[in-house]
Amino acid sequence: MKKRLITILSICALSSIAFSFPVHAETDDSTRIEALEQKVAELEQRIATLEGLLSNSNNSENIVASSEGTLEPGVYIVGEDIPEGKYTFSITRGEGSLLVYADYNTYKSGDRFDAYEIYDVASQNYIDQYKDMMEAYAESLSTEVGNVRLENGECLNVDAVTVSYTVQ
Repeated sequence: MKKRLITILSICALSSIAFSFPVHAETDDSTRIEALEQKVAELEQRIATLEGLLSNSNNSENIVASSEGTLEPGVYIVGEDIPEGKYTFSITRGEGSLLVYADYNTYKSGDRFDAYEIYDVASQNYIDQYKDMMEAYAESLSTEVGNVRLENGECLNVDAVTVSYTVQ
């Protein structure tokens, strides 16, 4: 099964190179060969990554039941950038949002309200610093969000905050 999937991925990737590489009369052979070799190297790296993911999924008994880490502001795809699981987030710096989208394409639509889960969050330090100036707003912010289930393919946008997390 694993070899069949890798073979299919390889064939698809190589066929997309053949059809996506523009051929111009003025392009010499060495330039085309160099470009193709670069594409092949990129595909080999991607295949190695996929083999590693398949190997990890086949050896699920070796996966740690719980892990911890830190996420800086950015966009993370579950199953690629971060593992699937039930998360607890603690906000360590800043004020912003944690937004969960069905997938990366939904995130790319650019509309905050396409997210199906939105958590407005801030670090305790931020809340303490600005509480007198924005009391009602500061009280609406969470410093920790728990029991957030993230599944493969979903997209997490960590917007303007740094968070530490535990995932199970």
